[in-house]
Amino acid sequence: MKRRILGVLCLFAVFGVRMQAQLLSVKTNLLNWGVCAPNLSFELVTGERHSFVVSGSYLPGFYKKSFSGWMLMPEYRFWLSGRPLVRTYLGVAALGGNYQDQEGFIIKGKEQRGSYAGLAATGGYSFYLGKRWNLELSAGVGLTVAHRKVYEMGAEEPDTFEPLKLSVIPVNLGITLGYIIK
Repeated sequence: MKRRILGVLCLFAVFGVRMQAQLLSVKTNLLNWGVCAPNLSFELVTGERHSFVVSGSYLPGFYKKSFSGWMLMPEYRFWLSGRPLVRTYLGVAALGGNYQDQEGFIIKGKEQRGSYAGLAATGGYSFYLGKRWNLELSAGVGLTVAHRKVYEMGAEEPDTFEPLKLSVIPVNLGITLGYIIK
């Protein structure tokens, strides 16, 4: 119990966030729905210029039957306008997930499955649509490490994983519709 309390105190000390009455926003990325990937995000306003977002999505294989996976991305946002959930923000995110490609969607002629984790810098702009609605445009770039097995299509899956691979990837690409809960 003492470790948990110490951990929470350390988080407040690191971020220096002054807690106020919080707003909560529930969001969904419309671009992810375009590839049949259900997703949901929760954004909690933690200060005058600060918010914390947790996003998750799942690709069950509807779009490409042989491509599936999931992703989870917590993100800290600093709102440049001085008012959270309105106008421009910059963010830092961690991301992780798992995927399986049985049809050579990522690398032609090769099947693969694996997991990834990384860090990203993000940014975006939020448009005010009404008292409780907003529309957000977002993009970012991330550095990820992939732990994967890659093998020829139709071949037996190898027992061992490839060496870790470092990649620069686009992240948090989205047109997001949000509903603000007070």
